[in-house]
Amino acid sequence: MSQALVLKVQDSAEVLWQAFKRSTCVVERRFIQLIALLTEGKSKAEVRSVTRYGDPAYCKAVQRYNAQGLAGLRDLRHTNLGAPQLLSDAQMLLLAQAIRFDFGQGVLWNSAKVGVQTAVEQKKTLGSQYTIQSSQVNSKVSRLSGSRRGRK
Repeated sequence: MSQALVLKVQDSAEVLWQAFKRSTCVVERRFIQLIALLTEGKSKAEVRSVTRYGDPAYCKAVQRYNAQGLAGLRDLRHTNLGAPQLLSDAQMLLLAQAIRFDFGQGVLWNSAKVGVQTAVEQKKTLGSQYTIQSSQVNSKVSRLSGSRRGRK
């Protein structure tokens, strides 16, 4: 059985409520509210009913506060850089030029065709045995580019 999660009080309830009022981020405000209510002596059940947080979010807030104090309650989504870019700037430019050129010819691109083109640019390996060859891609692209303007 896991050990009960205990709040290590690092700030007074007054300091926490001031931080709550200053904060403009909803996520941060709710985390601060949770810790402030616990600091005031409210039970876990009371705090969870007010904040509407489940066990995972409750535990996450308490653990982050115990480890980092008030700074640990900040919303970290703003610092997430996301996944790395699949194409370099030069490759992105070439793809955009190809799409514009084909649009001028009446060929419309779809997500599958862009995905195939992206895979060619990246020379990605599909599965453990299959590598995209340009001849395979050209035949696949020609099948995908069947939607032309004015076609009936």
